[in-house]
Amino acid sequence: MGLCKQLSGRIINIHHSFLPSFKGAKPYHQAHARGVKLIGATARSRHLVTAGRPGRSLRLEIEGLGGGEWLIPLDSPGAVGSAEHEVAHVALDGVEFCRLAAGHVAPQEAAAGRAGDPEAIRDVLCAAASLSRM
Repeated sequence: MGLCKQLSGRIINIHHSFLPSFKGAKPYHQAHARGVKLIGATARSRHLVTAGRPGRSLRLEIEGLGGGEWLIPLDSPGAVGSAEHEVAHVALDGVEFCRLAAGHVAPQEAAAGRAGDPEAIRDVLCAAASLSRM
């Protein structure tokens, strides 16, 4: 039995593109060439939810023309947003959200109404700000 099968459901495969110091092709080669002895990606401990199941959620409310409300799942990419599992709420004006997504305002400086888990709020606002780097 292979290692991945033995550890199924208990490990997360982190793609090397998430290694922050070495962007682009062959990040491990880049690290070796620079003499790095230890390389890896870390993540805070999170409760993972099976794809299609409800998990902790943040309610994102964009106000103004074209706005709306969305439940953003926080526990894993395949989780489903759930009002019953809502841990935070963020409200942004549509223009302010566009400024955030375009990288014109830092996540911590975004004029947003915030309630609930500050770590979840920070994670979602930082993810929105990262859209400018795509």
